[in-house]
Amino acid sequence: MNAVGIVSEYNPFHLGHLFHVEKIRESEGENTVILCALSGDFVQRGEPAMFSKYARAEMAVRCGADLVAELPAVWSLRSAEGFAEAGVNILHRLGASALSCGTETAQAGEAEEIAALLLSEEFEQSLCEQILARPGEAYASVREECVRSMLGEKAEILRSPNDILAVEYLKSIRRHGYAMHFLPVKRTGSAHDALSAGPMRSAMEIRGLLAEGEDVSAFVPEEVFHIIRKESKAGRGPVSAKNLEQALLARLRGLNAEDFLRCEDCDGELAGRILQAVRTKPSAEELFLAAKSRKYTLARVRRVCFCAALGIVAGMQKQEPPFIRILAASERGCQWLKERRKTAPEVPVLMKTADARQFGEESRVVMEILSAVHDFYALAYESPEDRVCGMDYRESPRIL
Repeated sequence: MNAVGIVSEYNPFHLGHLFHVEKIRESEGENTVILCALSGDFVQRGEPAMFSKYARAEMAVRCGADLVAELPAVWSLRSAEGFAEAGVNILHRLGASALSCGTETAQAGEAEEIAALLLSEEFEQSLCEQILARPGEAYASVREECVRSMLGEKAEILRSPNDILAVEYLKSIRRHGYAMHFLPVKRTGSAHDALSAGPMRSAMEIRGLLAEGEDVSAFVPEEVFHIIRKESKAGRGPVSAKNLEQALLARLRGLNAEDFLRCEDCDGELAGRILQAVRTKPSAEELFLAAKSRKYTLARVRRVCFCAALGIVAGMQKQEPPFIRILAASERGCQWLKERRKTAPEVPVLMKTADARQFGEESRVVMEILSAVHDFYALAYESPEDRVCGMDYRESPRIL
């Protein structure tokens, strides 16, 4: 058997994701094992996931994935580059021989060409010069213009979130020399974070409908709708940043500039902007909007705020995740994991959360942080029994 990896958030899993899984099987064969690295309690855009990582992992397995591992919040609350780096690392250690992602425009050749350019010394030097020359510009804008000056209109790829991630995945594969080939699948239906008609809706649009209490059964697979309904009835979602607003503001108001500066991607200017907004704005959304600027994107501001509130500081992410926690698996996924443990016994795979201590001090510390992150996340639940501390240690993988 061969294995194809997907770095995912499935927030929530929808018909476009199902299309992606089906295209992989169509291309690689029915016996292909599909591995997923799934964002944990918080997603890359700097928000809490709408449903728990275990519920979203179950959605994926019921819709064709075989093995879902957690991309922990320590690594998921990062820029596209850091998020991709950790996701690809997890999939590599699980034995993926290919990586697949949905793209808007990028062809494999173009994305690979840009990935190679971004890793070159020539580009690094040019980028540094441009950053110094344009101090008020966002990093992404400066980088795109540098690519445009060298590759012309191919730089348009860097305007689509999914294509940006495709390039970052390829950078990680190339940087580390992973034996993984690239399988892009062109997205169908609405673009990332866009509105559209028909059943193929973006995750952003579906989240908006869920937040308003609307019926989303036409836009997600039937199995996913059952899980959404079950989690909602149990008082475990839909979770939104609004649900956590009071808890977030309370924590942020107890911090100082040094606390923000300890977070990744936060400099003195951004720390000052956030601190001023914390002291003058009555809501989280107003805080985020006040702190953002042309240089600091809304997603970056949100990530810094949540990292500061959760105690996730720069430096934690420099190493690879110290263990791979399994969230859900099919029978085929369990068989793959069994064989993988024979061929790569050095890979620390975690089935029982409490066993993290067996993998050393670093694993124990990371697990304690993730448990605290979940304790914070669970404050958004309506269900009293699920709001208590320590629930992250009590969950077990959903084996289907």
